[in-house]
Amino acid sequence: MHKFTLAAVFCAVLLCCAPAFAIDGQVLINQSTVMAAGGFPYKITQPGSYKLSGNLVVPANTNGIVIEANGVTLDLNGFAVSGPLSCTGLGESISCSNDPEPNPTYGIVTTNLDFATVKNGTVSGFSGGLNIEGIAEDIFATSNLDYGISVSDGVMERCAANFNRDTGLAIAASAALQNTANFNGEYGLRAATSSFSSNVFLANGNDSPGAQILLTASVSGNNNSCNGSAC
Repeated sequence: MHKFTLAAVFCAVLLCCAPAFAIDGQVLINQSTVMAAGGFPYKITQPGSYKLSGNLVVPANTNGIVIEANGVTLDLNGFAVSGPLSCTGLGESISCSNDPEPNPTYGIVTTNLDFATVKNGTVSGFSGGLNIEGIAEDIFATSNLDYGISVSDGVMERCAANFNRDTGLAIAASAALQNTANFNGEYGLRAATSSFSSNVFLANGNDSPGAQILLTASVSGNNNSCNGSAC
């Protein structure tokens, strides 16, 4: 009887500490699993498929999710990763409270040149909403301090960045396709050594058609729109 009881307790402890998995094998992440793992930042250190099963509310002066492995796919599953910054106004009049400088924070960030895919959700309330090497798909970024979404060495597709204090979208050695950036404090897009096509930029801080985007050795597909004009 005593041995059975100890075994039952041991099994219960294992079940309690094990990560939750969805039916399809994805690792589920929510506020409870983050706190059980030690709190923020939540670190992904193994390749694989991860999915939010609830919103994440991140406290001040820390990152939300840090990806420290190659081959990670993170599906936000329609949920949000939210930090403490709050921004009001639009375009050049945007102001933000709870500024974390000089120690910037990120909603989701990759490290050590790790490549990840992040998709299907919202990031808000950080210095930078999403900052990854890899692929960003269907991400909405708002109320971030420096930029909404930054992608290097990958693809940014069908994303939106609105009401961020500085730049909406930033890409380097990447392709930007079918994105929108509206009402940001400065540029809709900053692009370095990249290509961009079928994007829409409207009423950003530098809101003349030629200043919606800031380019360095980048190539336009000639089908982008800046305040209704080709750019």
